[in-house]
Amino acid sequence: MALAERNIPIFYDMKFEIIISDTPEGVVFQVGNGTERAAMVIGSDGIHSTLRRHATDLSPIYTNLLCVYGHIPTESVEWPDQDFAAGCTILGKPRSLFMVPEVADGSDLMIGTQFAYPEADRKGWEALASDPTSLSALLRKNYDQWHGTARLAIDELCKRPESILCWPFYALPKLHSWSSSSGKVIMIGDAAHAMPASSGQGVNQALEDAFSLAKILSYEWNDEVWPKVLSAW
Repeated sequence: MALAERNIPIFYDMKFEIIISDTPEGVVFQVGNGTERAAMVIGSDGIHSTLRRHATDLSPIYTNLLCVYGHIPTESVEWPDQDFAAGCTILGKPRSLFMVPEVADGSDLMIGTQFAYPEADRKGWEALASDPTSLSALLRKNYDQWHGTARLAIDELCKRPESILCWPFYALPKLHSWSSSSGKVIMIGDAAHAMPASSGQGVNQALEDAFSLAKILSYEWNDEVWPKVLSAW
């Protein structure tokens, strides 16, 4: 609604392919089979950013860790007592099981665990993410070695297979710059500085990036000053 009021269109089902030219005068880039021109291109296309390839050859590195998690109502688990801190980490023989309240009143919990897992390609990760049976099996691995409360929490999560998610952890090396040398191609969010998805860290940082960048773009800068302003940002 806010974008519509400002006559800012949103185009769906379009895929950025490559930057064709990048100069102080503007950027030419390919979207699908078409070519577009803009004064500036700002990319917030995630940790596996296509836009980032234009500015650097650095790429994400898999940490060999996978997180499988989901959400359950807090009251669905029979806790040891009324004062039991539902927001905690249970350390068990298999590994650790974290429980994090997702809403202010603590009525909804994010529950999950992390473990070593071999890297997959994009199709492999997408296949795993869309396979609740496999995700449930990963959660229930070494089930009998867990503490009773942990087993109850895992049981409740596996009753809701549609809510089970997975997140492979990739680390992004620190970039020398979040923009191209011209200052006309800029990256924000995980494309520039990847963060874990837990508790919305990544999206919150992306929003901060967008707000602060929009703030400096609201002023008029000449081509001579702009690189210094961008570097300070």
